[in-house]
Amino acid sequence: MSALECAQLAARIETAVGSAFAAESAADYHIPGKLSMSGVGGCIKACALAWSGEPVTDPPDGTQENRAANLGRWIHAGLLPRLADTFGHSIVEMPVVLDWNGVDMTGNADLVVIGEELLLDLKTINPYVIDTFDADQVDSVPLKHRLQVYGYAEGCRRAGIGIRFVGWIFLDRAFGGLRVVVEELTDVHTELLYDRYSDIDGWSRMPDEAPREGLAMEPWVCGECCFRQRCLGAGVQPEDIGTRRLEIFTKKEIADAAMCYRLASKAEKEAKLAKEASKKVLFGQAAGEYGESKITYSKAGVMKVAAVRNRV
Repeated sequence: MSALECAQLAARIETAVGSAFAAESAADYHIPGKLSMSGVGGCIKACALAWSGEPVTDPPDGTQENRAANLGRWIHAGLLPRLADTFGHSIVEMPVVLDWNGVDMTGNADLVVIGEELLLDLKTINPYVIDTFDADQVDSVPLKHRLQVYGYAEGCRRAGIGIRFVGWIFLDRAFGGLRVVVEELTDVHTELLYDRYSDIDGWSRMPDEAPREGLAMEPWVCGECCFRQRCLGAGVQPEDIGTRRLEIFTKKEIADAAMCYRLASKAEKEAKLAKEASKKVLFGQAAGEYGESKITYSKAGVMKVAAVRNRV
């Protein structure tokens, strides 16, 4: 076989791999503009538009390869059944429904371990962010992931399945690095979930006025949003967002952000002073649990204070 033939065959193989990913994406098609439990923690403007039933402006064309998402889905398909076998008496990809003001929120809980009253959510992630998750810090789990799982847990409870603990399995797609975070559910989590639903419900009455959280926090998500042109303007394409993002913000959004920055800076300063004052009380105390907190020290003598971890 000549070098030219090898190059041509390699090109065909690359095309075939891309086609395989695209076919998998097409097979996992979701109705655009329908809000699910996995989306309630996303951009509130997109949530409000979906909640109110507004027509989409940018439906997916069915050709996206979505390689990271598909790799994650294939890992789910292999790992979750094995975890279910290990725990026993478990349900994999359990469908859940949660009604809120006449709107059915739907989703699929990755793994419900009946005997442990435990609900687990598997997140496959970029290996470079694996260290941002701390088993002792539930707050290290992004709020959107927590709201998603709290919704699953509430749906299970309404279906008569008791859930006492929720957990997140963060697994990097490249090397298998692992972080696990578990917490015990309380009424606070249910209130947090319903507060978010109430916010979305409220903004759904005037969705075009809702904050563009995605543009501010995760602009890359805007490129995939089915309401992209409704939100950012007619003709705005995914490739435009990076170069035109700053000019898309309105004067009111800039003014609101400036005020938020000032208030946050003040709160940050006050929090820093409170932290330093607390440190003077805590540093040198014996390692151990104190109420809902625990003190530990590294080999180098660096103090760490974390919440007491709930153990399953």
